[in-house]
Amino acid sequence: MSSLQLRPPENFDFKCPDNWLKWRRRLQQFRDALRLSAEDDTRQVSTLLYCLGEEANDVLASTHISEEDKKIFSKVVEKLNDYFKVRHNVIFEIARFNQRNQMPGESAEKYIAEIYRLAENWLESWTKRPLNKIQLDSELTIEKAKKTIWQKEAVQEQGKEFESEKRKTESLEELEETITGLQASMGELRREKGKGRRGGPWQQGGAGGKLITSKSATCSRCGFGQHSCGGRFPAADARCHKCNRKGHFSSKCFSKTAAPTPMAEMDSPDSEMFLDAVSDHTSNTWKTTVSMLYKLVEFKIDTGAGVTATTEATYLELKQPKLHQAHKKLCGPAQQKLQVLGFFQADLEGRQRVAKMDIYVIRGLTNNLLGLPGIKSLHLLGKLCEVNDESIMDQYSKVFTGLGNFGNEYVIKLRENVTPYALHAPRNIPIPLRDKVQKELENMEQMGIIRKISEPTLWCAGMVVVPKISGDIRICVDLQPLNENVVREIHPIPSVDEILAQLAGAKLFNKLDANSGFWQIPLAKESQPLTTFITPFGRYCFNKLPFGICSAPEFYQKNTSQILEGLP
Repeated sequence: MSSLQLRPPENFDFKCPDNWLKWRRRLQQFRDALRLSAEDDTRQVSTLLYCLGEEANDVLASTHISEEDKKIFSKVVEKLNDYFKVRHNVIFEIARFNQRNQMPGESAEKYIAEIYRLAENWLESWTKRPLNKIQLDSELTIEKAKKTIWQKEAVQEQGKEFESEKRKTESLEELEETITGLQASMGELRREKGKGRRGGPWQQGGAGGKLITSKSATCSRCGFGQHSCGGRFPAADARCHKCNRKGHFSSKCFSKTAAPTPMAEMDSPDSEMFLDAVSDHTSNTWKTTVSMLYKLVEFKIDTGAGVTATTEATYLELKQPKLHQAHKKLCGPAQQKLQVLGFFQADLEGRQRVAKMDIYVIRGLTNNLLGLPGIKSLHLLGKLCEVNDESIMDQYSKVFTGLGNFGNEYVIKLRENVTPYALHAPRNIPIPLRDKVQKELENMEQMGIIRKISEPTLWCAGMVVVPKISGDIRICVDLQPLNENVVREIHPIPSVDEILAQLAGAKLFNKLDANSGFWQIPLAKESQPLTTFITPFGRYCFNKLPFGICSAPEFYQKNTSQILEGLP
């Protein structure tokens, strides 16, 4: 066997250190193919540096490797691993991992491989912490997640296969009818040429024939041309796919079970709705009877259905109201597309309410379904856990108006021998914002958050105006010089990981949002002059804890923890 000539891998791009592991695996394949691992370390190191490129020697020298270690291949690789090792932000990588969802059309295997790749960036830094702290379901495992993804993909593929087979069957049936009709027409044409003009055009029906007049130029049973007297029309032995009777094609079926009246076009936005649990198991289901088109109709109460739907039998009993073409795609379990014949509008009358709804007619539906919009409109069901916001706000109106008061005063403590900082001129404010700034200062003064100050103060900061998206403004104070000398309170603030770990297994959640939480903490009298700031309209100081103090979050968290202490 002739020796195999292999090209070494491309030179490593030192501008992309993230690709180091991928390039190293490529190099290892090259080494295994040439059996370089059996060579001495000096040759292996030279091969490695040659494959890396011109910058390899400079990078290796920057690692401060000793001369002895430069001759050992394993030592050189270890130094390069440390050099190219990427420092990942663990919290950011975990957020990317949690937000990665399966993309449309992405296979389960490719999605799982991508999840494993994202996990490599933070699992090594997470070895000291239990993995269940980052998941809400404490019983969730990798194998359980894989099984769920594969099952979902299998159900979707089966649904697509079912729809594809159904469309193929329908196409073959229509093609078969067309071919049969064409063959029969050709036979009739040949017989007409042989018989000349004996007998006029006729159309067979039942046991005898029927003369076709000039107004009826096609057969009412097959839809093709005229048939000669005594001849055999194409649909004589055909079986209708709608009524299952012989003697006509399904396109010319006059049975009552045929497709409803032609549907009129109606403009409506395309959308997709879901109908839940379309089945015959009704022993433990809730049903209700409502009046629709002057007839009592029994519906199954289905909160999982996005629309209200009826069966074909119910539609026929209602004397077939005019149907409109449905632009919504209705899907059943496993995203199986349902055969929608159309929809009509009708008033549904319950015990106390009347609602005008779009009623969809679905072929193959066994029960009339009253969807969630109809349930809400008729007030058939209600949430037991629903809270009436108006009654709560009226009963506890003091809680929802103005600012609260934590009670504990905050004292700003400074380091010893600090040098005060004072700004003697206000910062410029754009002319169009001056009126808004003056009005906002007056509102803050009326709420007791700030007050005007006239006595001399050692500290004076500048005011910054920040416009909001809504068009209003926010008054901010640059307290950075003061923060450099503030003695902070060391109080732990819970991290996102700790909060997520505590939520594991929880089912009920509640969110509390304080109204300007810092301004609910009074500032000590001796600390108020330290927060003095200058404006074009005079000097002000804070009566409440300002947002710009560096120790404010810690003090606020300590007070909040004390209030909520002992709650389950």
